[in-house]
Amino acid sequence: MSLVVVGLGRVGLPTAALLASAGHRVIGVERDPALREAVLGRTAGAAEPGLRELLDGVAIEVVERPVPAGVYVLCVGTPVRDGAADLGDLFAAASEVDRFAPEGALVIVESTVPVGTTDLLAGKHPRLAWVVAPERVLPGDALREIASNDRVVGGPPEAAARAARLLRSICSGRVEVVDARTAELAKLVENASRDVELAFANTVAALAESFGVALPQLLEVVRRHPRVRLLQPGIGVGGHCLPVDPWFLIEARPDLADLLRAARSINDAVPATWVERIARHPGTIGLLGLSYKPDTDDRRASPALSIARTLAETRDVLVHDPHGTEADLRSGSLDEVLARDVVVHLVAHRAYRGLRARVRRGAVVVDAAGGWT
Repeated sequence: MSLVVVGLGRVGLPTAALLASAGHRVIGVERDPALREAVLGRTAGAAEPGLRELLDGVAIEVVERPVPAGVYVLCVGTPVRDGAADLGDLFAAASEVDRFAPEGALVIVESTVPVGTTDLLAGKHPRLAWVVAPERVLPGDALREIASNDRVVGGPPEAAARAARLLRSICSGRVEVVDARTAELAKLVENASRDVELAFANTVAALAESFGVALPQLLEVVRRHPRVRLLQPGIGVGGHCLPVDPWFLIEARPDLADLLRAARSINDAVPATWVERIARHPGTIGLLGLSYKPDTDDRRASPALSIARTLAETRDVLVHDPHGTEADLRSGSLDEVLARDVVVHLVAHRAYRGLRARVRRGAVVVDAAGGWT
């Protein structure tokens, strides 16, 4: 089957590679010339374990605009701006696909969207068969997750069944067919639930500090209860899903989303709390880690990056991340960062394990990521 994947980013590129490895003829559409060149030059995907090797073994044609095909998979960004979903890139991709697609072509929306978006697209482009199959991808483990996670496909029964058959060619997990609104809401609920759970964990951390209670001991005691599962508090919530998806629900139904709005407010405030904790200590500051989660270069909405930039406004800050840093921050070697007056373990990259003993004697250690050895 010939198919087109629109958007070769962190979801689209591994999806395209797995589809090609399953024997499909895959054409990738990417507007960004730098990313397009990276895919063509076999340099893309270095930060995703196994992706470069998979790309070396498959053939993916890369173009700037959609071409005629039987199936289109849309993997374009749907960010939030000022608390509202920005679907401009998705609508633009849909319009471009409609220009080239034959009558009845299947279009699978993998992008996360507000409830009702797939029906809206079907109304705007009725020549095509529209379904939604929200991605369930964790950066740094994308290939395994795409290949093994359960999936949900939403849309008219015939079109959804076609999409489910395609997903089963690369996915060993259960692929369930529902209506489009159920599939759209399911993705938003999944990520909003994690955001709420993390907000509670971060609230527990704040309460422990306010009462002078040691957080690790408190968590250990609480987790012994047979029906309590408390997440690990952190430095905030980052990435492309959890800080974004709840806003799709808050925007659509503000009268029903007080809890989601409160969770967003709590989690958004956590990085500033860590800035205050770190800034209490005098001297130069060394920060370890800038990504939003361990062992990835993904810095989208990263609380570590926010903390670094805020501290750098008033303090002498040196940063290190094994997956790359940012041009507006001063970066240094591991030894240089570990030699600072205050050393902060922000992100628990594997590369930082066992390094606590190398911190300069007399320096203050702030283990914001937890469990640093």
